[in-house]
Amino acid sequence: MGRKIKIFIIGTLSVMIITPTVWYGLQFYWQNKTKTLYSQAKNSYQKKYAYTLIKGSLDQTMYARSYDEGVQLVDYYNQVSDYYAKIQSGEIEREKYISPISGDTLYKNPIIIPIPIKYLGVPQEVYLPKGAENDSVIKVYVFDTKCWGYFEAYVPTFNLHDTLHPDSLLQDLKRHIESLPKQSDDIYGRPSPYGFYCN
Repeated sequence: MGRKIKIFIIGTLSVMIITPTVWYGLQFYWQNKTKTLYSQAKNSYQKKYAYTLIKGSLDQTMYARSYDEGVQLVDYYNQVSDYYAKIQSGEIEREKYISPISGDTLYKNPIIIPIPIKYLGVPQEVYLPKGAENDSVIKVYVFDTKCWGYFEAYVPTFNLHDTLHPDSLLQDLKRHIESLPKQSDDIYGRPSPYGFYCN
């Protein structure tokens, strides 16, 4: 009996020591890697701003986690642009429906988003190696300098801009977001794209 208790105590103490050591060791490693990459990006990469301007309205750009998904995203945005061009020319009309929840008149979106939905915030600085803008999809680096984490995102080239959007468009976007129904689900516990220690 005494031997089992001794083994239990030693095992518990080992877990209590090893777990935080591994956790903070990994955090230290990734934060230092992020700081090194951020310094490199500031000195030798191009800085761009990620957002979309569809029908003159500012919005967040979606991003992909692989090049192949990025190609699908380019095709999606091209279809959306073509769709609205046909609406504007009068070639087609948007299909409406009544929301069974709110009773509001809404528009159907006939174009299916082909990849898991992930957005970059607005405004969002991103960094990319010089010369990479020649491709239709670009791998960019997105940094969080508060927790010192980063992630890689694949973004359509036409959603990357040299300058910030007009502030008036940003205010319009904020008003639109504030008008949307508020989510009541708990966001805590969702993994941060910047790293496990950035949650």
